[in-house]
Amino acid sequence: MHTTSFLVTGAAGGIGRALCRGLLERGHAVTATDLDGPRLAEAQQALAAGNRSRLLVSALDVTDLAQFRRVVAEAIATFGPLGGLINNAGIMSSAPFAEVDTALWQRVIDVNLLGVVHGCRAAVEVMVPQGHGHIVNVASTAGIAPVLNAAPYVATKHAVVGLTNTLREELRGANVHVHLAVPGLIDTGIFDRSLDRGGLSSRAMAEHAPIAKLSPARAAAAIIRGIERNRSQITFPLVNRVLVGAYRWFPRLTTRAIITSQRGH
Repeated sequence: MHTTSFLVTGAAGGIGRALCRGLLERGHAVTATDLDGPRLAEAQQALAAGNRSRLLVSALDVTDLAQFRRVVAEAIATFGPLGGLINNAGIMSSAPFAEVDTALWQRVIDVNLLGVVHGCRAAVEVMVPQGHGHIVNVASTAGIAPVLNAAPYVATKHAVVGLTNTLREELRGANVHVHLAVPGLIDTGIFDRSLDRGGLSSRAMAEHAPIAKLSPARAAAAIIRGIERNRSQITFPLVNRVLVGAYRWFPRLTTRAIITSQRGH
């Protein structure tokens, strides 16, 4: 992958900030975006040292297609052709299905699914005419296997998997590469900002999970490495590749093991 310009959503912290740092360290220009202004300003301060000429920071609500198009245009005006978009922004919720109201469903769908749709649209509109580009959609193991008390998150991540695989086929031949990132359990602030209901806690669930959490830096490195190797699906770490593979070959047995583990905590 040649040195190019990337736009990263959800860049204020976690995997998003780590992606920005990793891309900058490899010489790429980066447009870092997020809805959280104060945290984005902190990220800008942390990332700017030695990178000011290759770093653009812009507020972005991914649920607004017009804003997405504006930020893409701003990135192109600043750095030239957009070489990559990483749709990383997302939110989580832990709640029994019966306690998930329509407003919560809509919020999770707006960010986790429509936010990705908007990013893909804005990127395709410029990448197809320019004849190159990479689109990376960050899903989750929850986009492949079930997770108790997380129906909106699971549903939207499943949708992102289907969207990504379909878009890849539609763009085959256009020299626009579409990648699906499937992280395992990553230690980020998404658990602390989760839209929880019914006395449940996403943070507690993550802390008591029977597998180790991966750092955002290692997650970002895995995604960037996958882009560089032009992998259609970037599943990590190894334990997650094993889990995803087992679910595809033995769905009933793997589901039983997953649910038993979740109910035990």
